[in-house]
Amino acid sequence: MPTILVTWPNGRTIAGVDFTIGFDSGAPIDGYTQYDGWTMPDDDPRIPRWIEVREPIYGITAPRFDLTEADGGKLRVIIEPNDIGVVDFEGACAERTERGLTLHRAEGTMRFVRVGDE
Repeated sequence: MPTILVTWPNGRTIAGVDFTIGFDSGAPIDGYTQYDGWTMPDDDPRIPRWIEVREPIYGITAPRFDLTEADGGKLRVIIEPNDIGVVDFEGACAERTERGLTLHRAEGTMRFVRVGDE
């Protein structure tokens, strides 16, 4: 398994996701995933301790993931569609509520409220 693997929920991999990986010693590495993730170079003996992941197209930044011994220096990230502010309105039904809007669609229900009203 690669050191960092980013996928959709169906397991399809995602290339082009930026990351910074920090180690037990030395400088962090900045890079981006390929279709098969990203793997530590064979000649780098350092142990990964944390990873920060950024998806540049939608401007998503995940909190820093601290790695433990149980992780074996590896991280898999699953990006859930429609959690990134993009919605397919085909066949959707919108319902106005007291506090905002509820969107009902095949993939699930999304609730929208005005900032400050949550």
